[in-house]
Amino acid sequence: MFKDPGSLITGVFGSSVLEPMPPILIFETKSTEKENMKVKPSWCSNLPIVTGFWGFKEKCADDTYIALHKKGDKDEHLFIQTVLFYKSLFPNVIPKFKWEGGTIIEGPIFIKSDSGSGKNCKSEQSIKFHSDMHLEVVHIGPGLPNSTSFTQELDDWFQEFKVRTDSNEQTLFQSYVCKFAKAMQDHKDNGHTEIKAVVLINDDIPAIINEHPEDLIKN
Repeated sequence: MFKDPGSLITGVFGSSVLEPMPPILIFETKSTEKENMKVKPSWCSNLPIVTGFWGFKEKCADDTYIALHKKGDKDEHLFIQTVLFYKSLFPNVIPKFKWEGGTIIEGPIFIKSDSGSGKNCKSEQSIKFHSDMHLEVVHIGPGLPNSTSFTQELDDWFQEFKVRTDSNEQTLFQSYVCKFAKAMQDHKDNGHTEIKAVVLINDDIPAIINEHPEDLIKN
């Protein structure tokens, strides 16, 4: 999760047992009308592209999925968006597993998540959604609770990625601070230099997720 002064961005990174799922970035918007809810191209440039089979017969590639979230909406709406996106990658959903040559080619889906806000809540919307998904052979269940000595598998699998994005964020912010200090000095010497506040914004998300620190400094 990444914050800028005006909005909140939720990043969802998941994986099946054998392959990663396409990332999901959900940008918060203050707009109340759908026609005014827009995503800038700069937010989507150079985002990860993931390859996999998922529920298809042939290997394919999928871009990072971009969605908008109205400011003030409940977290369960974000979770519903995520489940529906994952479901779209498995057109071969049927009630019972079907095997071919030792490989599952069709079957039900089980989505496991942590017990964070909006995931397994008791609201009418959430209960109805879980029930509807169950009827469509998409079963949603919790992972191990935080009180146990075990962590969620994805916490372990994505640990290196989380460290890298944190490092990229710090590297990028430090480079902005250096530019700010230089601009302040130029302004002191010349008096005509434009000075921008040091802040990370939506445009920085692609760099934080998908860049190397040395590239961040160059750019």
